[in-house]
Amino acid sequence: MADPVRQYGWQSAVSDAEIIKPEIAEGFKRQGKVWRTWQGVDDEGVPAYVFWVQNGAYVIEAHINVPQGQEQFGRALFDYVVEKVSERVY
Repeated sequence: MADPVRQYGWQSAVSDAEIIKPEIAEGFKRQGKVWRTWQGVDDEGVPAYVFWVQNGAYVIEAHINVPQGQEQFGRALFDYVVEKVSERVY
């Protein structure tokens, strides 16, 4: 698979991922937000993806803005970021 971050200029995708503290992660688990994605728009109306991934005791949260017209690459970006963030956490 092509590297969507490099290919589409989303260099910040991995660095923007946030590791949420375990006590906050518990709330995410209770809300059923672990291993879930959300697609919509951010506060400024820019298309965005948000995902939560459980990694041990932590939950990783990443907000990714997707340029207009690039929405079809969201899944590739999601897979890429999950892989890279998991490497960083482990």
